Amino acid sequence: MCLGHNTGEVTMWTPNMGSKPVVRMLAHPSSPVTSLSVSRNGHYMVTTGKDARMKIWDMRKNYKCLYDYFNPAPASASDFSDSGLLSVTFGQEV
Repeated sequence: MCLGHNTGEVTMWTPNMGSKPVVRMLAHPSSPVTSLSVSRNGHYMVTTGKDARMKIWDMRKNYKCLYDYFNPAPASASDFSDSGLLSVTFGQEV
C-alpha cells in the first residue's frame, strides 16, 4: 500500500512488516501530496503535489524520479489505465 502525506512524503507498507513503512521517500519537499497512483505492473508510480508538480517514479530502480513536470495548477487526481496510459485531473479538466 502506498500513502501520500501532507509533509510531501510517500510511504509504502506491507501487511507483514508491522508498524514501520518499508519505504519512505520525500516526493514533494515543499508541499503536500495530492494524488498518487501505481501502474498495473508496479513498475511506475506518479505523484502530484500542491506545488503544481507531477513526478513519475521508477519503482524498479531505487525509486528514481524519471520525469518532473510543472503543471498549470495542482492536480487533484491521477490514475494509470490498464494499457499504461496516465490520466491527470486539474479541477474539471482531465
